[in-house]
Amino acid sequence: MIFTDGLSRKFSIFDFSGNKIGEILTSLPEPENVTSKDLEKWREERREVLSRNSEWYGRFGRVIEKYKKSIYEKKPNLDWMILTPEENILVKAPEGEIYYLLNDKGKLLCIVKSKYSIRNITKNFLFLSRTDEEGFERVYCMKRKGSEAKDLKNIEKI
Repeated sequence: MIFTDGLSRKFSIFDFSGNKIGEILTSLPEPENVTSKDLEKWREERREVLSRNSEWYGRFGRVIEKYKKSIYEKKPNLDWMILTPEENILVKAPEGEIYYLLNDKGKLLCIVKSKYSIRNITKNFLFLSRTDEEGFERVYCMKRKGSEAKDLKNIEKI
């Protein structure tokens, strides 16, 4: 199993008994500092959610307004990661649709910037999605033709 706290460039490797058996140092970008803009964006998102229920806002709204400093110094440098069929690691950046494909040693194989969200990669297919203007998510399937890095780079062309 691979674990990261999302605030480091290192991934820890554990066996199924929970024993740490190694580390992978990646070339992912370093986590950035949390800014006042980030905190305001977080506050706005919470206001929007709580505004749907006035009782919730009455209970929790004041806390959100008083929250002036982030409890975290840094922002995560990844959103999620999956192990691919070729035993590479596909990592999604937390902002935008930026993906990093790393090999099992942490070496960067490719960076993909796409208007599509990568949902999964299998031996034969790439599964992508995109949300339209009305908020509906459409899922696409693309037949794989080459290596994972080549197929992922082809997404940028669509």
